[in-house]
Amino acid sequence: MTEKFILSSALFEGELILEFRLDGTLVRFSNEAELNASQLTFLAANFPVNVTAANKFIKDAKNITAKHFPAEVQFLDFWEAYGNKANSNKKLSEKVFEKLTLKEKVQVMEDIPRYRQRLIKQPGISQKYAETYLRSRVWEQ
Repeated sequence: MTEKFILSSALFEGELILEFRLDGTLVRFSNEAELNASQLTFLAANFPVNVTAANKFIKDAKNITAKHFPAEVQFLDFWEAYGNKANSNKKLSEKVFEKLTLKEKVQVMEDIPRYRQRLIKQPGISQKYAETYLRSRVWEQ
């Protein structure tokens, strides 16, 4: 689940690919372009390490064309990350999940590791069924 930018230009062959986590930090960079020494120097001096810097880089750079692919959160991403599949109802969970906004889906995905940590710190409390977690809006607590 990443946000992706694919950069190209008439000044070089190929593409530069930047992928960012939901929190905005760079997770992958791929140089699939033929860059000369001055272009490499420019890239190194202005390398975008987060989404904010990438947007600024794209805005400020002349002769750069950017394709932006916003993050999408699919139900299967949630289902795999949440776990507790044996006790949860997949169809019901998906129905509840699909009613969430993109912002809420992102918040859910960011909360799952924190939720697991809270459960570890509270012995005797079991993980909610996935559909209950979603309906109860646990990520907001």
